[in-house]
Amino acid sequence: MIPVKSRAPGATQAFQRPVWEASRIGFPAVSRSPGFVALAALAVYLLFRFSMLQDFIAYRFRFNTRYHYVCVPILLLASVIGGRVVPVLISWLGIWMVAFTFWMGACIPTSAWRGGSFGTFRDYVENDFMIFVVVGCVACVLLAQKRAVYAMAAVMPLYVLILAGTSSASLSGERAMMVYGTYGNPNSVASHLLFLGPFVVCSMLLGKGFGFRHLAGIAALFGGSVFFVRSGSRGGLLALLVALAVVFVGLPSSKKLAAVLMLILTVPAVLALMPRNALLRYRAIFSDTSGLAMTAAESDMIRAADGSSLERRLILKESVAISFQNPIFGVGPGQFETYEANGAKAAGQRATWLVTPNAYTQVSSEMGLVGFVFYMGVLLTTGLSLRRIRKRLSGIPHMRPAYYIASCLLVSWVSYCVFSVFDYLAYYQYVPLMAGFTVGLKAAVEGELGNGEAPAATAI
Repeated sequence: MIPVKSRAPGATQAFQRPVWEASRIGFPAVSRSPGFVALAALAVYLLFRFSMLQDFIAYRFRFNTRYHYVCVPILLLASVIGGRVVPVLISWLGIWMVAFTFWMGACIPTSAWRGGSFGTFRDYVENDFMIFVVVGCVACVLLAQKRAVYAMAAVMPLYVLILAGTSSASLSGERAMMVYGTYGNPNSVASHLLFLGPFVVCSMLLGKGFGFRHLAGIAALFGGSVFFVRSGSRGGLLALLVALAVVFVGLPSSKKLAAVLMLILTVPAVLALMPRNALLRYRAIFSDTSGLAMTAAESDMIRAADGSSLERRLILKESVAISFQNPIFGVGPGQFETYEANGAKAAGQRATWLVTPNAYTQVSSEMGLVGFVFYMGVLLTTGLSLRRIRKRLSGIPHMRPAYYIASCLLVSWVSYCVFSVFDYLAYYQYVPLMAGFTVGLKAAVEGELGNGEAPAATAI
């Protein structure tokens, strides 16, 4: 066992060894840097994948950048040469991810529409599972972890600019949503902004002093906040409140007063920027709005929101019933609405063609309770691993960057878990990215500290 306090030479040599050389002391092959090309490819890949830049270019210029076919081969080659593929796949997170992906394919033969489920499975393997592999393999040292965090932080201002130019909130003053592509839904816009926020904060914490990075981060968070409140997403508001509560509880006592003062100063500004229709939607969560003076358009909006909530509750109940009616293979990945429509047609009723508004029942109804177990395995292992890493690194000054990364990932994880109660996010790229970051961060920490116990933890 390598002692931690003295940072034995063997651990230092393993950390500085080129990425393509295997470690001789039992750690996965880690290095000072995976190489400029691999890091650049990872940054471009994350930037395009999460900013929806490809969708924007295709929408505005009718041009497919095919960034995926350029970046992924480079990243896979770096992963194979670095000897990281096997360690990533046989880690606990890798086992859960492989099991979930395998079961998604196993559910195709019994699907309500096999062609549609095969398309969902193919897209998940090519895009989402690939994110887990390349991030876990390439971001296996602290330098690569920081570069990946910077890339994800850069996604926020780029995404905000795209929203400013193309969202319905900018074009017509309605709820913020993309008029094209993946996020043509206000809840999806809110969940995406909420997921990206901690990366921006992390990039600011990793910077030294107060400079351009901090100014850009503040501007990005401000712009993201504007579109977040304009989305009018009630699930997003609840997820934000839970995430803020987790951050507050995790703060040292000396910093909690400052956090409260910052919140007191921020809330009035946010309320001032919030459109009245969004404010009414948020208020409807906590109180009855029937006694408020509203215009006819606002009354219609509230009635539509109440009707949507009722409809979502009915679909949620139906998805739970379908989960227990099809406990092994479910109704097929991505085929809840097809199965529901077929059932409505057989009963002589009008089909709603709506997806289940809950990521957990999305998996349980479409991939059975078995798939649900695999999904929760990935989700819980990610959260618990981040918590252990954060606890281990507390009080180690030279590992403070890794501590910040683990903390901010944990906040994104919390917001995702809460928002998943209100939206169908199970097959999106969020879980694979968090799992990949976690596997890579664990390898980076072990490469720095070894497998021994860390020094006694003290609050930072």
